[in-house]
This record gives sequence, C-alpha cells and structure tokens, in this order.
Amino acid sequence: MRSLRPFVSRTLAEWDLAGPRWRAEEATLAFVDLSGFTRLSERLSRAMRGGAEELNATISTMWQHLIDVVHAAGGDVLQFGGDALLVLFSGPDHVLRGAQCLWDLQRTIRREGRVETDAGPVRLRMSAGLHTAVFHLFVAGEPHREIFVIGDAVTTTCGLESRANAGQVLVSDAVAAALGNQGVKDVGDGAQLLTRRPDGVIDPARGVPSPAIEWSAYLPPRVLELLEAGTRAGEHRWVTMAFIKAGGLDAVLAAEGPDAVLAAVDRVSRAVGAAAGRYDVTFLAADVAADGAKWLLASGAPIAHEDDEDRMLLALTEIARAEPGARLQIGTARGKVFAAEVGHTDRRAFTVLGDATNLAARLQARARPGTVLASRSVHDRTTLSYATIPVDPFPVKGQRALIHAVEIGGRLEEIRATDESIPIVGRDAVLAPLAALIHDERDDSTGGAIELSGEAGIGKSRLLAEVRRVAAEAGVETIDARSDPFGSTAPYWTMAPALRRAIGAHGLLPNELERMVRELGSRATGPAGALGG
Repeated sequence: MRSLRPFVSRTLAEWDLAGPRWRAEEATLAFVDLSGFTRLSERLSRAMRGGAEELNATISTMWQHLIDVVHAAGGDVLQFGGDALLVLFSGPDHVLRGAQCLWDLQRTIRREGRVETDAGPVRLRMSAGLHTAVFHLFVAGEPHREIFVIGDAVTTTCGLESRANAGQVLVSDAVAAALGNQGVKDVGDGAQLLTRRPDGVIDPARGVPSPAIEWSAYLPPRVLELLEAGTRAGEHRWVTMAFIKAGGLDAVLAAEGPDAVLAAVDRVSRAVGAAAGRYDVTFLAADVAADGAKWLLASGAPIAHEDDEDRMLLALTEIARAEPGARLQIGTARGKVFAAEVGHTDRRAFTVLGDATNLAARLQARARPGTVLASRSVHDRTTLSYATIPVDPFPVKGQRALIHAVEIGGRLEEIRATDESIPIVGRDAVLAPLAALIHDERDDSTGGAIELSGEAGIGKSRLLAEVRRVAAEAGVETIDARSDPFGSTAPYWTMAPALRRAIGAHGLLPNELERMVRELGSRATGPAGALGG
C-alpha cells in the first residue's frame, strides 16, 4: 500500500490531538500563487489524453523544483492547491529563511517557468506575500481533520500577495525590520518589495514527518479512496466546483478568543463534510482566506455522476442553511478542468485546475453572506427547482465575457417542468398501458403499477409529461414525486415531499423536521400514550 504521508503537512502530522486544537506561534507565513497553469491546462486539453499526460508531468516537475526550495529552507507546506502554496516557517531564523526561500522560488520560476508544449509555449510566473507575527493555528473538521491559519496576521499575508504583481515578492514592514531593512524597497501601506536575496546563513534542521499516525484520518474520504486505489494519471473533465468561505473570523478572534474561532470553524467543517458525504460531492481541501477560512468542493472529480450539478447545489444550500450565523459566502461554477494528483515526492495533493475553479472563487467573493451564487452553467443544468434571484451580468478577472449568475435560494418541491412542445412519436406501445392504468383508476378499479426505465436522455421525462396530460384529460389527479440517486437507499423517499407539504414542513432541515414531528406526535397522543382520534 502506498504511503499517504506526503498528503499531510508536517505541522498537522506532528500535532498532539490529545491536547488543545489550537495554538499561537511566533512564525513567518508565506502565501505563494502561481499564474499560467490554467492557460497551460486549456492549451493541453486540446491534445486529449496525450495532453493530460504532458500537463501532469509538467506540473509535477515544476512543483518538485519549487518544493525542493521550500524544504531546503525548512518551510512546511501547510496547504497545497494546484497553483498555490501556504508555507509556515517556524523555529530559529524563521524570517530570514522565509525571505531567502521566496527569493529562491522566484529565481527558480524564472529559470524553469518557460514551458514548451505541443500546443505552444506558456510562461509560468509567481507572486507572493510574506509576513511575520504571532499566528493562530487550528485543527478542525469531521470526518477528517484539516489545518487552518486564521487571524489578522493571515489577512495581512493574503493582502500582500494580492497586491504583488507577477514576478514580485511583497513583504510586510515587520519582515523588513527583522531583516534589518536589507534588500527591500518601501512601496507604501505597510508593504515592501523584496529586491535581492537577504544575507545570512540558515540551518533548516527539519525534514519531513515520520510519526506513527493514522494518515487516513487527515484526508477527505473521496480523495483517500482515489489514493488508495493507486490512480495517479490526470485527466481533463467537466466538473462543478465550489468555494465556501466563513468570513469575519478576525473580529471573532479579537473579541472572543481562539476557542470561539475553533468552534465556528469546526461547525462549518463538519457541515461541509456531512453534506459532501450525503450527496457524494468531493471535499477537496481547506484553503487560506483573508479574514476567515475556505473550503473547496468538486462534483464530477474524481467520481462523476450524471447529476453533478444537482448534487453540488443540494450540498451547498444545505451547508448555507445549516450555518446561518457563520456569514458563509458560497460560489459555484461548471467547466472543463484538469483533475490530477500533483506535487513533490514528499508533499503532494489531489487538485483541480481550470477556469471553473477560478470562476467559483470569483463568485464566492461576490456572493452576499448567507447565499449561494451559481453560474448559469450550473443553474441551467440542474433538474431540480430552486427559488432564485437574478444577478446583473458582471465582469471578473480572467474572463473576457460578462458572467451570468443567479443567487440560489431554498429548493422547491416541484420538479422542473419538461418541455411539452416536443411531439411524442413512435411511443404508442409504451403509452397504451399507461393510459389504460389511468382509465382504470378513474373507473375506481384496483389500479396497478408500471415501471418505466431507460438510459439517461432517452425521453422518460417527456413521456411522463404526456402521461400527466392524459390523466388531466381523464380527470385523474396526479402527484409528482422524485427519487434522487442519493436517496435511493432511504425508505419512502419519494413520499417525503408530499408528506412535508401535508404537515407544512417544506424547507425544514432534518433536525427541525424531527422536532416538528415530535411536537405533532405529542399533540396527537392522549394521556395514556395512545393516539387520539
């Protein structure tokens, strides 16, 4: 069985989970973002399978070079996405090691970043931010554990990276002061441009972790299954992506302390994990965020379903409703991406790269707190019905055309209508027994049941729409019910919408529904415990 150690950060692997789940540590934090991978992915996607193999090899080779530099400086990759790193430097000389590391990373990118492909050359570039302070680290989540760094020091680090242009490293005034202001140029507002490699000899003195822990407890279930199966090849595929951000945590940390932040992050992590498991959506990773924390989900990678958009929207709306006080901002988009296991021999990740990931992040940043903002490509493909609010088209970074999106509200019970203008041709043999059953029911016969099955897209929904029309003409009332694939093992799943409507429970969460049913039961029970009349 392959080792899972490279998929867990050193800091998380060495955390004593028998003790506190948060700690404050004086350290230096680097946020590194690489640009060009999305363009590289788009070009090589046209080369089909050969392009996927070339892209996987190119990305992994690049990360091997870059993470070699990080490890040489004694840095720990806390969070690793397909095109970004969050690196913690702790221990002696952490500021000097961090600054030297980022300078060396830029030099490596300049040397290795021009990539020649069968689809033409692509230039990879890097922007980065570096800050030193007391950072608050948290371990949270269920069914697996993730590490988070939260607080105004993290917000400062993220802000430095966002201000940096491609090819630049911006450091905070605190970093510049610790370096004796050598090799920096003040650019204002608390930021300084790193202009040369700081002088000094470093001793990293720390390697990769080797504790005897259950590594699987630190990996999302779907990712764990993929890794244990030994699948390493990347592929281009259509995927629905989502980012979830819990904001306002800097103020919570300042006013209520680390315990309150841990409780909030743990609640959201558990809600994300539970919804992802319920609808078979992939929990990919936690992510760094200014003034908060982020979670990244994918529907369609590594496992694809014919209803990936349905699954994602059901998961996201449930998460939003489960944590109404967490100021969650949620964005989701669909598109062609590259999904692969990438990285370094000693630090790896399963990741998803492409425009859909980038657009989901932009939509999340634009979403109003407590809402889900979905691209039209997601909303128009769902077979479920939702209350929606139109959003005026808007521009986003990296997209030429205006983005069309909708704000998703609660799920409606009714099924989205089928286009009944499409004529029924050549289905008389199938319609005849259905019409006969309807007329038998109208004549108070004993009724019956017919099972209608077929491949996706064969026209079952249109056929059932015709059955409803025939029933209406015959004066027979019909009730629509839907059994989604994720509810196939739940008894009486198709009756749930009708029962909810009957007792006025539409839109309630499971715990709210349970409470309501118990209250109804107590009202209907007589003094002796028997049901009243």
